[in-house]
Amino acid sequence: MAPEGIDADRVAVAINEAMTEVLVDEEIFDPSALSADQIVEVLVDYLARILFHQVTEDAGSAWNRSPSEARTIEAENELFDLIKIAMDRQLGPKLANGVGRMSKVDVERAQLNAMQEVWREWETFE
Repeated sequence: MAPEGIDADRVAVAINEAMTEVLVDEEIFDPSALSADQIVEVLVDYLARILFHQVTEDAGSAWNRSPSEARTIEAENELFDLIKIAMDRQLGPKLANGVGRMSKVDVERAQLNAMQEVWREWETFE
């Protein structure tokens, strides 16, 4: 899903984390047993994680301005939750019509819309 190197590693980690988060109650992974809703949940979680990593990378040293490490962790968790909600709002309805019906452009547009929503919302946070 990604070229060799750092991006491939990020994709693999994000996919593993998304699968673990969504399929937390599954003892044995069986891809044929995945429901359409679970596939949508995995995709939303995966794309939220990718977007979160991009945002935190872009923020760079801005995280260092936090008053404490605990506040940094809290802010990162809040940001991830916000990104996940935005991704679900943007992608959920589109994916409900069928995962295979979204083009790469549709996904990129949804990610951009989610990011714009996140920035609007994040600017109101303190």
